[in-house]
Amino acid sequence: MSLVKWGGNARYITVDPSLVVKIPEEVDPAAAVCLAETYLTAFQIVHHGQVEPERFLPGSLLGQNIVVLGNAMTNIGQALAEVAACAGANQLFALASQIDFRRISELGMRPLDKDSIDWWDSLSGKVDRIVCLGEDVATIHYKLLRPTGQVILVRNARNELVRIQDSPPEPSGGKTGGWVRRRKQPKQISRTVVYDVYAEWDENVELCKLDLFHLVGLLEKGRLEPFVIERIRLPRVEKMQQLIDSTQH
Repeated sequence: MSLVKWGGNARYITVDPSLVVKIPEEVDPAAAVCLAETYLTAFQIVHHGQVEPERFLPGSLLGQNIVVLGNAMTNIGQALAEVAACAGANQLFALASQIDFRRISELGMRPLDKDSIDWWDSLSGKVDRIVCLGEDVATIHYKLLRPTGQVILVRNARNELVRIQDSPPEPSGGKTGGWVRRRKQPKQISRTVVYDVYAEWDENVELCKLDLFHLVGLLEKGRLEPFVIERIRLPRVEKMQQLIDSTQH
């Protein structure tokens, strides 16, 4: 298995032998292929800044809180929940509308009402990572972080990058209590990481291969459960790719 940005659906593709990770024969290849982009992204997001072998230990995220902004009801949301649980994270929260709470919970995350601030005081200053999936991060979100916490902006498949904005503004107190606008602080930039799995693969491929090898081991042990919707025969790949592209607009 390897990670390629273009040509993954081709009948033939050439990959440098030094850029592949071996998959045990007993591992389902359809599940394994989910690791190369989605689960690798999730793993490297939650373990950003950790070195080996610490990042591979069962308790490497013990006691940590992670908040997801954006649509968490996706493959990457599921992957984040699973890899965080494998590493012993305390809680993975996701901001969502109440109509999506059940689905968020089923994925292994704790839903937070994005239209309320009732949960704010309980998390303020207690979050280790804020993961932004296709949604702009506001300056107020930095107030949730511990002193060593980070905001991670994730580039999507189209290389679109979310931004740091001054709004939505900051809650000023009380259960429903008004909002106060704040100016951006320079230190927010230093606590912000831009993550792109393909850039990481290009710049630090040896660590990426170690991460993939670790993920393969978790899959082999049944700790990860990628959701395989359907197995497509090669002649149908073009039609299915067109269908996928049509649903992204």
